[in-house]
Amino acid sequence: LLFVTDRWYYILMQGMVLGLLLDVAQFELFRAFTRYLVDKENWELVSEYQNSLIRKQFFFMWFNMYFWFFTVAYIYVPWGHTIQIYLKGLGLGWLVPPWGWRNGILNMDEAFVTPLVATQSINIVLETLLPIIITTLNKHALRRARAKRQQERRKRWMAQAVKNQLARIRSARSDSRGGARGGGGGG
Repeated sequence: LLFVTDRWYYILMQGMVLGLLLDVAQFELFRAFTRYLVDKENWELVSEYQNSLIRKQFFFMWFNMYFWFFTVAYIYVPWGHTIQIYLKGLGLGWLVPPWGWRNGILNMDEAFVTPLVATQSINIVLETLLPIIITTLNKHALRRARAKRQQERRKRWMAQAVKNQLARIRSARSDSRGGARGGGGGG
């Protein structure tokens, strides 16, 4: 990893953190918030409820998708030094790289591309790999439950077969004893 520079690492970490916050946390927050708002509106028809929910979710999703770009273009790049001083003042200096802010180091193209790659990687994991893992785990759990039920059925069947066999043996013995007694007593 000799090609990894401090600047690259900083941009990557920033993109990953903001990607997680914006693409996951903010998305879930907005989704819950839009449902809450529409529930409070008390629509008379289900179609009106759904239309209102769709409009609000579209607005919030659009805001969620472009918030990162607005943040980078209009806040972080022009005011990066001030933000880092503010973070240090709040006791969050560990969020600031040790070399501090360097004007001209963080370019707009790098600030946009790296978070896009990071957020798309996060989305790939959340939307494809995570459902695959969950589905696989559910299938294994269902197979185990099915195998356990089959094993219990086999045990019950074997127990019933043994009971039936014992009943036949007892019946056969009682028939043979009863026939021998009856034959010996009658003659």
